[in-house]
Amino acid sequence: MKAISHVVAIILLIILTVAVTITFYLWLTGSTFTTGIREEKRDLLKIEGVSTSAVSSGILYIVIYVRNIGTTRQNITAVYFEKGSTTVCDSIIEGNPVVNPNTLTILKVYPKEFLNSDKYSIKVVTESGVTALASITLTEPVLKTVKVSVTTSNDETNKVIVEDEYATYEAWTEPDGSNYRIYFKIYAKPGITIGYARAELFDKDGEHPDWVSGNPWEWATPYTYPDWAGAYWTPVKPEEMPVTITFSIKPE
Repeated sequence: MKAISHVVAIILLIILTVAVTITFYLWLTGSTFTTGIREEKRDLLKIEGVSTSAVSSGILYIVIYVRNIGTTRQNITAVYFEKGSTTVCDSIIEGNPVVNPNTLTILKVYPKEFLNSDKYSIKVVTESGVTALASITLTEPVLKTVKVSVTTSNDETNKVIVEDEYATYEAWTEPDGSNYRIYFKIYAKPGITIGYARAELFDKDGEHPDWVSGNPWEWATPYTYPDWAGAYWTPVKPEEMPVTITFSIKPE
């Protein structure tokens, strides 16, 4: 029995010596073991704040501060205004809709419908279906906005024409020397009185054209069908084309 005990003791000593030697070697060489567990990807957005930008007749747009708190890149494709479970309207989004992980983006959002003073939920939606929610209390009405694009081919015989339940919006171009003149008109629909109208011109890079004055344009005298309000901007340089126009109105 003593001989067996000595053998067991020697074997245990050898195992202990080998274990200590291996541990010391790994510490000395900086070697590590990996578990093979992959980091889980997370799709998460957070609305960190909202604010408003107003003109003389109401709120023009809402500013939304959105942070990507997940681990995957997100592309914001829609912003909705809701009351309870009902979607009130979609929006025109200005700003960078692509949000990288741990990055903040700032969006200017123009509602596509007229909104009364009230409390609403804002829902931001991405291409992959990720959503973020926030609430906002509007202390004054929000104007309804329409956005159109105008190219050099949109002359008076090929106008850009868009309409909704309140108005018909027209825009077209005309040569002005080596540059362009941009015309626009906002017609009131039958039975509708437009109390305020606004139009703003942007070049192909989303900036105001360099040489254009009277931008944005505003009209504060109420009018109804068949009257219209409008003007033109000039000169717009060829390299600034195509342009976009945002029309915003407040019906009475």
